[in-house]
Amino acid sequence: MVARNREFRSDHYLHDDDGVQQSTVIGPVSFLNPTRAEIQEPGRSVDDLLLTAPYPLLQWTSRNNRKGRHQLLLTTPPQDLVQLPDPTNGSRAILKGLWKMVTRFPVWDVSYDVAASFTLGSAIWVLAAVFIFHPVAAPESAFENETLYAGRIIAFVGATFFFIGSVLMVLEAMNEDRTGCFGWALKRALEIDDRDVHVHSWKIVPDRDSCTHSHANKDAWLAPASGGEHGKGNGLGSSDEHLELPEYPQAHQRPWIWLPTIHHLRKHYVFELGFLASVIQMLASTIFYISSFTGLPVIFTSLTVRLIYGVRFVPQFIGGAGFVVAAALFTVETQSKWYRPAFRVLGWHVGVWDLAGGIGFTLSPVFGVMPATWAQYQSALSTLWGSAAFFIGSSIQLYESLEKYPVEKK
Repeated sequence: MVARNREFRSDHYLHDDDGVQQSTVIGPVSFLNPTRAEIQEPGRSVDDLLLTAPYPLLQWTSRNNRKGRHQLLLTTPPQDLVQLPDPTNGSRAILKGLWKMVTRFPVWDVSYDVAASFTLGSAIWVLAAVFIFHPVAAPESAFENETLYAGRIIAFVGATFFFIGSVLMVLEAMNEDRTGCFGWALKRALEIDDRDVHVHSWKIVPDRDSCTHSHANKDAWLAPASGGEHGKGNGLGSSDEHLELPEYPQAHQRPWIWLPTIHHLRKHYVFELGFLASVIQMLASTIFYISSFTGLPVIFTSLTVRLIYGVRFVPQFIGGAGFVVAAALFTVETQSKWYRPAFRVLGWHVGVWDLAGGIGFTLSPVFGVMPATWAQYQSALSTLWGSAAFFIGSSIQLYESLEKYPVEKK
């Protein structure tokens, strides 16, 4: 029997007739669903389409699918029949992506909201960690109750944003696209050569109007896609002949999911690595939120030593450990093998930095229960570098959420 990670089962929404190249289906865990595959237009061979021009392949990954990204894999065409989009991993494209981070705010996009919540929350955590670390690193310049008031109140605000991001992450995982959205189109281009002769060619362009991901719906928040039927033209005018791509069911036929059914949980979600990681992340954030809440001055000052251990340090440790597990799963999800790093994948770097952040937050209460000065120093320092690691990982995730059409040469 073929391992579950090597084929899309009958209960999965992708099948061979959707253009999936079976030899490319892979996942890092044998008993979970595949996390990557290459998709080509169903019913068409490469030689069949545009004579000898190569056909673009969609690098489908479960992470990209959750986040509304359409990763295109390109090969060099044997003839100048197709204008290829520029790769998005060049220096100019990266600078453009960084500029988007401070100029674009697509709040209707749940993946952007997840990344923005984590980025804002972790940035606030860094600020709080400075107030927590300062009194133990330079006590002579610390102000009275700096950690108790400035540090813990600000940390509670950061934890609130992190909790919101974790809840949205689960909603993102439950509402992944179910239509195999290709996201790109071949459009006829009219050019003039050196002899002033009109030359017809084709170019590959993003097909935003036909995207069936919920992220494309700008008219509502936390709602399914509202675009037109997949495969139709992109509205550029009748003079632009448009080559239709595979037709899939319309996304708006599937309502937004707030709570999955038991059937869908048993048949699909429990086999999705990204969903499992998202749920663990939300549970960890919820437990960690308890420690942030009990750290507020009005509550913390009324607790006994035993209660501080029980409602402050224990939830902080369990929450931090949950962050480690969730980040490890998100990291593994981006890999073809569980032991093989995916250095070229943005999501892999997000997971690695979040893993470092989770380790820092786990070590903080371990040192915090020790009264020794060196242990208190290490506890505060772990909070600081853990927060910084979360901020780096969240910033990369924010960059990732704004690049919906990544292009890579195969």
